[in-house]
Amino acid sequence: MLKKIILTTALAAGLASSASAFDAEIEGDLSVGYFSKYIWRGQAINDESVMQTGIGFQVDKIYLNLWGNMDLTDEGEKNNFTEVDFTAEYSDSLAEGVDYTLGVIRYDFDEDAGNTNEVYGGLSFDMPLSPSFTVYRDIDAIEGTYFSAGFSHSFSMGEDTALDCSASLGYADSDYNLGYWGVDDSSMQDLALSASMPLAMGDWTLTPSVTYVAIMDDELKETDAYEPDPDYLYAGISLSTTF
Repeated sequence: MLKKIILTTALAAGLASSASAFDAEIEGDLSVGYFSKYIWRGQAINDESVMQTGIGFQVDKIYLNLWGNMDLTDEGEKNNFTEVDFTAEYSDSLAEGVDYTLGVIRYDFDEDAGNTNEVYGGLSFDMPLSPSFTVYRDIDAIEGTYFSAGFSHSFSMGEDTALDCSASLGYADSDYNLGYWGVDDSSMQDLALSASMPLAMGDWTLTPSVTYVAIMDDELKETDAYEPDPDYLYAGISLSTTF
């Protein structure tokens, strides 16, 4: 896992250096956060506390991101990175008020079990509730498709303070559900509701958050994949900056 982190970091740094040679503007972001659970698309990857970190580089319309999850309590996994993901995406405007994104994600796990690749494409709209629609296609281990619809709105809470609220709804085809849940049927997947309040602290931003996730399909609820709970409520706090 450490070798993968080093190699992926070196790749991102090399691409950023190449962009610098062509006088392209480079922007970066860095984040670290604590979360009481790690829930991904309705599945409890870890039902206990985790630390998640990320670093990204924006070069013109290309964005590169390295993200990692570290378990904090599980016996045998404590203080180890159990997952490292590398994302590369391209974003641009399709029309006035409509943007599109194309990307690829590499998922790497500590014991190589479940390592896989996804490609994705999405549309986002500059309108009330900021709707977005994204399709993820696993092209490796699962060969299934996951669809996500997202909505968000920011409520002003005073000068320089806002409450950011978001909701997402997922749907998966039978190949995806068979690979991740053991259910050979297409279905609604998960509903996620989140609220956060970014607080500026100089060059950094402190963001407490709370998220509720519910599995939508009765057949998925009856499986024992990952964890048996049909819904989850968890909190987190993250620190981020741009450079």
